[in-house]
Amino acid sequence: MGSFIVTTDSGCDLPLSFCSSRGIIPLKMNYAIGDKNYTDTMDLKSFDDGMRSGDTPKTSQVTPYQFTEFWTPLLEKKQPIIHIALGSGISGTWANAVSAADMLMQDHPDADIRVIDSTLASVGYGMLAILAADLRDCGADECQMQLEKVKSNINTYYTTGDLTYLYRSGRVSRTGMVIAHALNIWPILNLDLDGHLIVQAKERGKKKTIERIHKIISELCVDPE
Repeated sequence: MGSFIVTTDSGCDLPLSFCSSRGIIPLKMNYAIGDKNYTDTMDLKSFDDGMRSGDTPKTSQVTPYQFTEFWTPLLEKKQPIIHIALGSGISGTWANAVSAADMLMQDHPDADIRVIDSTLASVGYGMLAILAADLRDCGADECQMQLEKVKSNINTYYTTGDLTYLYRSGRVSRTGMVIAHALNIWPILNLDLDGHLIVQAKERGKKKTIERIHKIISELCVDPE
């Protein structure tokens, strides 16, 4: 399927069927709910429905060992691997991927594994994976250059009316969560150029929040056609 292999992880939020159709190979991340461990099926609706009904999933970084296990069978294809990683500003997964790639290339001198720090989250780095698939016939060098150039132009915006998980992850104080819930405040979040999650704005109510996001996007969008 071209001159290199495209890999990412299931945090990119692209459906498995779509990844398969585009030749994107995702490492399925693990998570736990209570005392049960799961492998991500990328079935976002059932996962979200579970959270709405009270599930409290806990995730962990992908370890260097997991990356090694994931990439080793792909080395048999004798093609470069370009891996699109969750942004280093919000996770140590990128650093673990780099560590694993270095170890594998030491053990396999003919291996070529390139780990891209997307500086993005969710479908933001999913978009980079799609671009990598589009550029597969251009060669690994050209693809890597284009991904590094384009990633700062991808803007993803996030919002939620429930700050419980932002509080649990340490991104919002308990006081801030209580006040936001009482006043129906929805934060508008995105990532800075280094991949750190930041609050861009706040609105009261879902409708006003979505309208504000539309306004932000319309002001940023270049050549919308």
